[in-house]
Amino acid sequence: MDREGETRSLVKSERTASRGQQASRVVDDKNTEDRVDEYLELRDGDKELKLLSLGDIGKKWQGVALFSLCALCCALPFVGCVFALIWMWKYGFRHKFLREYNCLGVLQEVTFWLMILVMQVESTTTCLLSYFLVDQSQFPLAAQVFQAMLVVQACWIGSLFWRILVVEAIDTGAHVAKHKLTARNEFRESSPSKKVATNRASAFLEHLRVDSQFEATPADFESKLFAGRILWWHRLVIAASTVAAALMPLLAAKSRHVMFAGLCEEDHLDDLTDAMQKACKKWTEVPTVSLLGWIDLPLWEVVRHFCVGGICGQQWYKFMSGILRTTQSFRQNASRLLVFLAKTKQANKESWSARERWRLASLNKENEEYLAQVLADGGSDVGTLDLTKLEDVHTWWRVRGFLQLDFVDESAGMDVAATTTALLLWSITIAGLLDWFVHDTHFTAGFVGTIILTIALTITMLNILDACIAINQMLLRDARILTDARIDVLLSDSPEQSKVNSLLEALQVKVEAFDERKQRLFGITITANLRNSWVATLCATGLTTAWQMFRPKVKDLTIDRIQDSLGRLPVPDWLETFATQKLA
Repeated sequence: MDREGETRSLVKSERTASRGQQASRVVDDKNTEDRVDEYLELRDGDKELKLLSLGDIGKKWQGVALFSLCALCCALPFVGCVFALIWMWKYGFRHKFLREYNCLGVLQEVTFWLMILVMQVESTTTCLLSYFLVDQSQFPLAAQVFQAMLVVQACWIGSLFWRILVVEAIDTGAHVAKHKLTARNEFRESSPSKKVATNRASAFLEHLRVDSQFEATPADFESKLFAGRILWWHRLVIAASTVAAALMPLLAAKSRHVMFAGLCEEDHLDDLTDAMQKACKKWTEVPTVSLLGWIDLPLWEVVRHFCVGGICGQQWYKFMSGILRTTQSFRQNASRLLVFLAKTKQANKESWSARERWRLASLNKENEEYLAQVLADGGSDVGTLDLTKLEDVHTWWRVRGFLQLDFVDESAGMDVAATTTALLLWSITIAGLLDWFVHDTHFTAGFVGTIILTIALTITMLNILDACIAINQMLLRDARILTDARIDVLLSDSPEQSKVNSLLEALQVKVEAFDERKQRLFGITITANLRNSWVATLCATGLTTAWQMFRPKVKDLTIDRIQDSLGRLPVPDWLETFATQKLA
């Protein structure tokens, strides 16, 4: 009787107090559907809109990887212009939904395409100079200039990757919003026998703040993304890598300066053409400005590279901040799923990991009041789901399915983030190793900069993997919840025992064998074992590389030399007194 009273109460509350909210949701969903249809029509240029299935959305990372490689190839000399045209056709200003008709939007777009032009000019010029230097038997200088250019190009490519992330996020969001609107309409049109479970599922989604909003322009998408919070150490990673990226153009200018100085030495002047001799004479007469005694460049070169470095740093900031904020947004899905699991009677929170229990307990500290209210015993009218009751099983399955559908757009965003981060990490690592070998295993400012960028991208990649693992672990826990619920049903004397047990068994098989909503990267389901294997391989490779780098300096060390070096270290008197007392 108590259960029937609770059911009637839920139906009554849904029909009275929530009528205004239902009407508001219907209007919001209609507006969202209009925006999605308008976007798809602008994108496709046809009124026959083609909606991607969830399976096709999950495979979009393959196209993203292809055009990310195309973005990397934009840095190649000569042929890079061909790849730049292909990339501009895919992600360029031709998209009507990308156009922002204001001064700031036009300025950003013009600056963006000027960057690609600068990349082409720099790479082509550097290639020609390197070829000339090699012809003059100055291969080390040519390699140094080429390496510096490669690092700068990698920093510029981050801005191209950011455009890929924005465009793909908007495109995926449109298709996912369409699927979510269809699911909401099915909720409203459900049969009377399922109305109670549907109403309760809608109440859960309402309290978990699951909506079907769609950001149709880059400005709306960036505004929503950058409004979210990120952790303090994320800000530290972003700041350090942004400074390193902003200084890279100055380092490249210094490399070209060193190259030209070596080329114009008196020993080589006789071998140069008349044009190069005149250029060297003109170059030596130009007054230079010293920056902290580190870089001596003409004033106009300093100003130009400061401007270029500022733009490069700003674009890198947007890329890194966007990737980390996308990951943080994906983690909010884990919070919703965690709260939903906690509202299930068979959740068995004692078996959760310490991290998950801490996450659940810390929701109040993160200003997620709406989740905390759902968790409170009397803080919401959704109650607790008991999977031994047929009605609650229907509700649980509906809410779980909609939550997984809500994850799809963020999941596709994680695919894009992982693909672009991995490619950028690979290119900057190659540039760093080239810097090390070019400078004969000596630490340089450029090498330190590439180390900072590599560490920042590695941390970002680990953060992406960790967020994917958190989601997958909670989805795997659903099978255990269904198993515990079946045990409770079999031990009960409910008249619905047979029907509930059969339904739970079918759901358990589907979750264990056919759950297609697990988070994948590069088509591979992400697990803790996969992450640990990647970290172990990375550490082993790093240690091996470090040993090869420092081996020439370490192999000559002897005990006598180590003792002599330690003996010359200054030791404070108080420390010597303390050690003597201990020996006594």
